[in-house]
Amino acid sequence: AEENALTEETPAAPAAAAPAPKKGAKAPVIAVAAVAVIAVGAFAAVQLTAKDPKEVVIQAFENVYPEGQVMPFEEIFGLSDMLAASNTANTEGSLTLAMDSCSVEEANAYAGLGMRLAGRSDVENFKSDANIALVYNGMDLANINFYYGDDTLMLSMPELTGKVITVDLGEGLAERLKASPTLGPALEESGIDVDGLASYVTEYFDWAQTAVEEGNTPFDVAALLDRYQEGCAAYDNFKAALTVEKAEKGTYTVDGAEVSCQGYSVTVSKDAMIDFLRTSSDFFLQDETLKEDYLQQLEMSVRMSELMGAAAGLDGQTAAEMQQQTYDELEDSVAQMIDYLDQALNDVQMVVYVDGDGRLAAFEGTTSLSTAGLDEMAGELTAEGEALMEEAGAETQAAGDTSEESQEASEEAAESSGEQADIQFAFQLMGGAYTTQNMTGNISITSAGETVAFDLTKQGVYDESQLTCDVSVDVTAAGTTGTFTYTGTYSLADGAYHAALDVGADGSQMFAFSVNGIVDQLEKGSSIHMDIDAMEFSVMDNMGSVTLSGDYSYGPLEGEITPPEGETMDALAATEEDWSTVLMEIMFGAIGLTGQIGAPAE
Repeated sequence: AEENALTEETPAAPAAAAPAPKKGAKAPVIAVAAVAVIAVGAFAAVQLTAKDPKEVVIQAFENVYPEGQVMPFEEIFGLSDMLAASNTANTEGSLTLAMDSCSVEEANAYAGLGMRLAGRSDVENFKSDANIALVYNGMDLANINFYYGDDTLMLSMPELTGKVITVDLGEGLAERLKASPTLGPALEESGIDVDGLASYVTEYFDWAQTAVEEGNTPFDVAALLDRYQEGCAAYDNFKAALTVEKAEKGTYTVDGAEVSCQGYSVTVSKDAMIDFLRTSSDFFLQDETLKEDYLQQLEMSVRMSELMGAAAGLDGQTAAEMQQQTYDELEDSVAQMIDYLDQALNDVQMVVYVDGDGRLAAFEGTTSLSTAGLDEMAGELTAEGEALMEEAGAETQAAGDTSEESQEASEEAAESSGEQADIQFAFQLMGGAYTTQNMTGNISITSAGETVAFDLTKQGVYDESQLTCDVSVDVTAAGTTGTFTYTGTYSLADGAYHAALDVGADGSQMFAFSVNGIVDQLEKGSSIHMDIDAMEFSVMDNMGSVTLSGDYSYGPLEGEITPPEGETMDALAATEEDWSTVLMEIMFGAIGLTGQIGAPAE
């Protein structure tokens, strides 16, 4: 009790008084704290908003040709719209070329002689026509005109004969075929099913008309690729398998300026590449639309073979059975090829450089190929080729020589098995109107002490006045350098254009092509007319050459497509005498034409 009383009554000793703060001492403390808070916040924000290196690299590659990217050529001419219109709208087009000069002196006697190809299509009324013309110094010498409309085919050659040859494909075709004085007996002797043939022709044209009206295009590659992107996991799996880490920075030229780019170390595993190939091949082999298109083609081919009496070569197989056999064989071949690649491929090590705007500026890397798998694949292909030759009965001395050479090649390949080809590559994408307008690249493949090098340079300009493109590819191997060069220019001011292609080796020209002229009419995506002032082909350092000129046009259909004029002759009802008369007219007409161009009649 005394202790408690003492404790309660005795006050505690006072604490030592803290020194009084100096005036202004709080300011530095608060400032430091504020900076620390800001730094921590900034670091956290950067970490939260920083993109995954893998995503940066993937987006950089995907944005080389981003969705919606309009290329200069497309932006100027609208070629995709023209192509689409050719399948869905009423259009017409023509190409005329005539010889101006030739390195063969004797051929210059025919200078001015040429050809015109033209065609028109009326998809609304399912009519079309075509023209093949022999021209001379701007004048039509002879025309061959084709026409289809209202279930009727027509052929006319007005400069050679006054007759217009017609074939009615409408109702009653089978009866007309059987009653034909010339074709009927031939069909009967051959054992062809005339009724089936007539039905086939009718069905084919009905199918073609329906396809045009509904816009269905068999083997539509663009639609196939769309289905691939939407329904195949190959690309997503490939991206997920990439290994990406940050690397050192580099400086590269992008759009004419030197920019600092972040580097990323990327590993593309062999397993990822093989999985991509297997998954992609499985998709294409299992695509139902592609199978249906192929089956439909086979059914038409099988039916035609049966009608023509060639069914024996089909071994009694139906179209569906043939399709299944083809797909089975193709699946085995693809699987075998991928297995070989599985043995040959190795991981790819790359460093990818991306600028601050996410654009791919450069990438370089290394990999290798094991030649053992490739040698085995070459041996299998050689064996298959020899088996096919034997099945075809090609057991000649030449075939024997080929077999011996193939065997020697296989033995040499076997001796080199186990070697590997080291591959190095480096590309710089320097941008412009689009990412790859200006770029350089090189690939070198070294095996057994020998190196094959590929060097690419691409340059271009696209501004308010012009579009240019220059491409050169050099291939160096065993002390020899092959070259491929292309150059093209187009003036937006006056439509003048020039394009040239050259292929050579060690300074010698092997083949060259050039064309120049003026686009004098252009409605983007709709119509175009271009003069071809000079189109030149030459070979072997200009030892042989020919120069042509002419024009090209394409646009909406003008006017109505009508049958050719002249006295009609039913091709099925015509007699041998009728055909003899027409053939004599054509022969004498051709003789007259040769006289007009100064060519000797033979």
